[in-house]
Amino acid sequence: MQSKNLNRRDFLKTISSIAATGAFASLSGRAASNLFSSISKTGKRPNIVFVLSDDHRADLMSCAGNPYIKTPNFDRMASEGMMFENAFVTAAVCSPSRASFLTGKEPHQCGVPTIIDMWHSFHRNEKTFPELLQKSGYETGYFGKWHLGEGQNKKRGFDHWAGFHALGSYFDPAITINGKEKKFKGFTDDVISKLAADYIKKEAKEDKPFCVFVGLKAPHLNFSYPKRLEHSFDGINIPKPDSFNEDYDKTGKPALKNPPYAIQIKSFVGGLPAFGNSWEKYVKDYYRSALSIDNSLGTIMKAIDETGEADDTILIYSSDHGYSLGEHGMTEKHFAYEGIIRVPMLMKYPKMIKPGSKRKEMVLNSDVAPTLLDLADTKIPDDVSGLSWRPLLVSDKKPKKWRDDFLYHFEETCLAVRTDRYKLIEWCRPKGCWELYDLKTDPKEMKNLINNPKYAKIKKKLELRLKELKKETDWTPTTHSRATTAYLLGPFDDKISDEIPPLKGVPEGRGMLSWDKPIILRSGKKFSWKNIKADANKEFDIKKLCEGKSGDNFLIGITVENPGKEDPCLRLAVAPPRTPVTGYANGEELYHRMKAGRLDPFNIYFNPPLKPGANKIIFKGKIKDLPKLSINAIVMEGRLEISN
Repeated sequence: MQSKNLNRRDFLKTISSIAATGAFASLSGRAASNLFSSISKTGKRPNIVFVLSDDHRADLMSCAGNPYIKTPNFDRMASEGMMFENAFVTAAVCSPSRASFLTGKEPHQCGVPTIIDMWHSFHRNEKTFPELLQKSGYETGYFGKWHLGEGQNKKRGFDHWAGFHALGSYFDPAITINGKEKKFKGFTDDVISKLAADYIKKEAKEDKPFCVFVGLKAPHLNFSYPKRLEHSFDGINIPKPDSFNEDYDKTGKPALKNPPYAIQIKSFVGGLPAFGNSWEKYVKDYYRSALSIDNSLGTIMKAIDETGEADDTILIYSSDHGYSLGEHGMTEKHFAYEGIIRVPMLMKYPKMIKPGSKRKEMVLNSDVAPTLLDLADTKIPDDVSGLSWRPLLVSDKKPKKWRDDFLYHFEETCLAVRTDRYKLIEWCRPKGCWELYDLKTDPKEMKNLINNPKYAKIKKKLELRLKELKKETDWTPTTHSRATTAYLLGPFDDKISDEIPPLKGVPEGRGMLSWDKPIILRSGKKFSWKNIKADANKEFDIKKLCEGKSGDNFLIGITVENPGKEDPCLRLAVAPPRTPVTGYANGEELYHRMKAGRLDPFNIYFNPPLKPGANKIIFKGKIKDLPKLSINAIVMEGRLEISN
């Protein structure tokens, strides 16, 4: 008799594959028996549901010991599955962390070192675990916040897509489902979790295993929540953290006293200083918003139960990073302190995980992709830096080979190496600021030991390890440079301008992507590129260079030499910033800085996808908007050259 999910031939092939890897030899007797039994009875690979929230602290669950919040669905996951008590992200910022979850790589390895509106380097070059699962036979669906660029548009690797642009809204969302926008009423995460639940129930009836990725919005600023949770914490006193009024001189945090961080700490939009109310409102709004995640998780777990597929479904819950609730006098994220880099990490898979399990080993967001690929019997890419959790799931013993530390990095802010006991932080600006903490004796990071002679050996060891981790992950500092040579075309009027875009529509040989050839438009009019130069600290004077000729449109182009085989993740910014600009990479129109007449705060930079060798990057604008301009480049050191 043939299973609806896997015929006999494929079933035997799967068993042979597992046996060939020696996986059964590493399993405990109970886990091996259960795993073999699950495959033989159902004849299928596990379904996968991954739920990711935004800004959820690791300690905001009752199963994690928080005395002020009750989270029955998180508690159920922990009691029926496994809680990773030391789970971390390698960059505590939305986009970089999400890229690591999806690829199993460090953010700077997969082209997402920070947040911008659209990461072409990532979308063009990287393979996510849902895409790899799709290619291996899974049905894949995405629901909710994407935050890696154009979240409303369906991405490669997904059969079904329900997303929204950037941060979206907390209520009455407009969600684009497979290319068609639909308006919904209610709290956004309620809508997202219901859409995901319906998809799970539908796909459970099909022959293929499914992979569902759910991106929840809560508890991101402005800490919104459904009305039903409005009185959830009435009568409860949530105290301020001990370090709320921290004296940086006494605790040894010189970086936090000086620009840019001192300004950043006090000016985060939505942070306590800007709330205009009180600590009580600030913290309870966050708690209420976080509590809504438990509701969303409950909706999804109920759907899994109703399908009858719970035993054959891997469910993982986590957050893209933690959050500061007044620790060290801060709100928000970004920095390398414990409340920020720690995340909740729960996993439920009855066929492999003993109920109520806890693991103390350090696990990372970059581990999720290789773990799911491994458990789905899908090849893990060779360039993945994360580790599969299989050895943690099948045996109570600590694996012989597991990480002892990891690298934390957020671009141009700080780097850190964290071990099971110590943390060394290197601040990028101002240079020379370091912090060292003994997390065993000082878990709240209130005593910087960097100049303590008793820790001199530890300091030296960690400095060496940080240097090694940079090398191991191919990390280099971010550099800024300004183009001093460019090519100018124009001015021309709007009618002629309409003949030019898209640049790839101009036939070969008409000079559009060759600076030394004239451009011949379809109308027969001819234009020539003009080589222009500017001093390193000066702008290109477009108005003067156009010599008062008629027309208001112009093109300005540069050549970018990429010496390697991989896309180095370049960002370009045309200054001044709050002006309309269109960007092209090798003839492809990809970038529009002003959308619907407004500037998106994440849309300052153009990340052109680069091929090996020479790349022609062109910007189109109007002289009235950009009478003078500069083209500024941000890229990791040693990755490419801008021809000057």
